[in-house]
Order: sequence, then structure tokens, then C-alpha cells
Amino acid sequence: MNVAGNVAAETMLFVRTAGLGVVMGAAYDCLRIFRKGISHRKEWVDREDLVFWICAGLLFFEFLIYYYQGKLRFFEIAAVCFGAWLYQRTASPLVVRAGGKCFAAFTGLCGKCARQVCKLIKWLKNGCKRVKLQLCRRWAAATKDYRGKRTKNGKGKWQSEKRRRKKA
Repeated sequence: MNVAGNVAAETMLFVRTAGLGVVMGAAYDCLRIFRKGISHRKEWVDREDLVFWICAGLLFFEFLIYYYQGKLRFFEIAAVCFGAWLYQRTASPLVVRAGGKCFAAFTGLCGKCARQVCKLIKWLKNGCKRVKLQLCRRWAAATKDYRGKRTKNGKGKWQSEKRRRKKA
């Protein structure tokens, strides 16, 4: 392989690795948008960062194995950092602002839907109670003639008409 072809291959690898840095920066911005939309305690933020950096390291390692047979060169690390820095200076503020608005709209829509579902469940629950009450009243009214009237002693037992006559 000639020198020009080798330089072109290294340059292409640098561009691809810088693109990986851009992707990692965008992924971290997604994490920032999520944190901005849903508040977290510090320990959860630390755990999320740990998971992010483990995934980013594994992604970088897989990238190196796929494109450069696992050989680590300093310029590849510099290219990832350059791509992330370039993304942070150019597109990141716009992405975070737009993503934050979209996430807020999405969570607001989810909140409205959840409130409507809760209202529906409450309405159904109250409706079931009303139906149950009506059925109990109708059943009591239908069985009143058959079973007799309640006693006045407060125990709430049913007595038939013949039984009351015998006691009196």
C-alpha cells in the first residue's frame, strides 16, 4: 500500500472516529434532556453517568475492533474528543433546547392522558357502585314480599308474616 492510500485510510478513520464522538455527544444530550424533564436524585444521576460511560467505552472498543483491528492510537482518542467537542460547540444547544421542548410536550400529553384515564376509572368505579346499589335495592324490594319484613329488635333478621303472628 502506498503512502497516499495509507494517509487517506487514516484520515477516513479519523473522520469516522470524530463521527463516533458526535454520536456519543448526542447520546449524552439525550440523557441530559431526560434528566431535565424528570428530576433525579444525585445517586441516580451518578448511576446513569456510570452506565453511559461504560456503554460509550464498549462502543468505542467495538468501533476500534471493527475498523482498526483493535489497535489503539492516540489520534483516535483525540478524534472522539474532537467530535464530541465540535458537537457540543455547534449543535448541542439547539438539540437540548428542541429536545427539552419535545420531551416537555410529550410528558404533558402523557400527564393529560393519565388524568383522563384516572377520571374514566373513577367514573366507572362510581358507576359500578351505583349499579350495585340499584341492584341491591331492587333485590331487597323483590325479596321483601317473599321473605317478610325486618324485625324491630334491631338484629336485622328476616321473619316471615306467619312467624310474626305466631310470636304475637
